[in-house]
Amino acid sequence: MQKSEMPLSIPFFTIGITTYNRKEMLKECLGSILCQTFADFEIIVGNDFIEEPLSCEDLFLFDPRIRVINNQRNLGELENLNNLLKVSRGKYFTWQADDDYYAPNFLQEVYKAIMTNGNASTCVLTSYKVVRGKRIPLQTLENEIKVKKVMVSNGQQLLQDYWAGRIKVMGLVGVYAKPYLMSIGGLRRLTNMPIAIFSEYLLIMQISLLKEVIFIDAPLIYYRAHEESWSASNKNREAYEIAGINFLKMSIEIFKSTLAGENYFRKNLTGAMKLILREVALIGARRGNIFILLFNIEYLGALKSLIWTLKGTELYYRGVQSFFYVSLWFLLYFPKILLITIMPNSIKIIAKKMRSYVRGEIA
Repeated sequence: MQKSEMPLSIPFFTIGITTYNRKEMLKECLGSILCQTFADFEIIVGNDFIEEPLSCEDLFLFDPRIRVINNQRNLGELENLNNLLKVSRGKYFTWQADDDYYAPNFLQEVYKAIMTNGNASTCVLTSYKVVRGKRIPLQTLENEIKVKKVMVSNGQQLLQDYWAGRIKVMGLVGVYAKPYLMSIGGLRRLTNMPIAIFSEYLLIMQISLLKEVIFIDAPLIYYRAHEESWSASNKNREAYEIAGINFLKMSIEIFKSTLAGENYFRKNLTGAMKLILREVALIGARRGNIFILLFNIEYLGALKSLIWTLKGTELYYRGVQSFFYVSLWFLLYFPKILLITIMPNSIKIIAKKMRSYVRGEIA
């Protein structure tokens, strides 16, 4: 662990950053935090690249709010994330990846929302913006993002807005009261792999049980999409399929909860199955293998077996309805993902740029 003088007071926020052999992007990520307009925070970096220990001196960042933990073994993504939560001291906690970064007023807006709500909030989520490539446009580190509105709703309403595409959120970079994250066991393991596949999606399902969630309608987090990012390079279809099954099992139990409400069960189940099928199909597309992609049809049957476990309950009919809608959706989605699979990489690059332009993403 990097030795530094520990502040005596408990920080309001802790930002836990996982890193693995991406020193330059890590420095940029840290720089975006140190430039925040709200200063009451600590940063903990969990370094899983055991071949090269890190220190603040290596990063040329000399700030007592930064702690570096050089793991004695490669913990893997999930264990590293949960270890950062465990050793944090802040009242509120959030995770960040070493290749992503914040708008300068991210923490200030979250703090303002919490204080406006009586300093009793469990969860605050914000929107995000996708940045294509490794380069960080300088203006994103300097310009504060204007907040359109702050919405306070129950978790179930937030989940419906999420399924409908009315809001864009990522569970992992939400800001949570630390006791809440500890009470749910941090991020849940959904596969035997060391990576946190579907774990952050499950976190969104879990917060749907909260009576109150704050959403800040402003893209205060920048998600950097590049060829070396984990989401773009991972091609382990088997791990995704296992994680997807476990994700759906746990989600069904959440959706069955009386807090979630039976009226939303079908919508939630439909959204969860579409999410799983979309993610697994994209893995096949990344590998450029049509035969692997065809396994998605078989995988649809595996999801069906989970729906059939509801037989004999009052939710069974709604589950069957949901599976029917998802099957129809997949028949329409499959040709699209098949086209992406066989499309030459040069065309894919052009298509991505056009999509980014249309969506207003940063090139």
